[in-house]
Amino acid sequence: MDEQLFTLSGENWDLQELAFSFRDGPATVKKIEDVFYLCLEMETGRSEEEIHAAGETTLKQINGIRLARNEGFRPLKICGITRLDPITGKIETCVKYQGPAELRARGRGTLTVGESDGTENKGPTEDQTALRLAGKCEPLRRTQIFYGSLKQHDWVNLYKVLEAMEDGNGGEAGLVAKHFVPHGEIKKFKETAQIYRHGSNAKGTAKPKMTWEQAQAMFRKLFQGWTQELKDRDGE
Repeated sequence: MDEQLFTLSGENWDLQELAFSFRDGPATVKKIEDVFYLCLEMETGRSEEEIHAAGETTLKQINGIRLARNEGFRPLKICGITRLDPITGKIETCVKYQGPAELRARGRGTLTVGESDGTENKGPTEDQTALRLAGKCEPLRRTQIFYGSLKQHDWVNLYKVLEAMEDGNGGEAGLVAKHFVPHGEIKKFKETAQIYRHGSNAKGTAKPKMTWEQAQAMFRKLFQGWTQELKDRDGE
């Protein structure tokens, strides 16, 4: 097995968030010599195309996991494939995609990334746990990747995410029955999303049943509930 490094591009704040949230496990984000890298353990002998595809898929997944907890997070991009020279220990960039990594500072206060209850976790983070559990649940993994790959989070795209969640939880009735969110919330979301799917300017259009902020909060609860169900199933 080789450790493959992917140079990351994005806002410095968001890079720091991922470095904290994925500091251990099958996919980690590390800061080495002022540059952030996605690090994956991969089988020796993979082609450049396979390596790039694995990196892109994993980054979409961890972007999705982070977005599920923080809607203000801005997804990162891969701008190069990198490796550590086994003899010198130095970093060598093999392939560049978008130029050097962007480390743009933006004032957003003091970075504090803790758990959902506000505590600082010394062990695996909730994001690491979500990634690990998705390795045992393909529907959750697919939904995380889809969520992290969306170019825009809007009513239409979130409706598609909800459909993916339903597929992984026994359909609409199965998802509702799990009570990840209060009764009626999924119905309100669908009724509101349908307005935007079919044109919000149409005469006689029904009034929205849910605000955008409420919709974002609902999806956070859905992802958290799904992850918690898998944790409980594992006996954690």
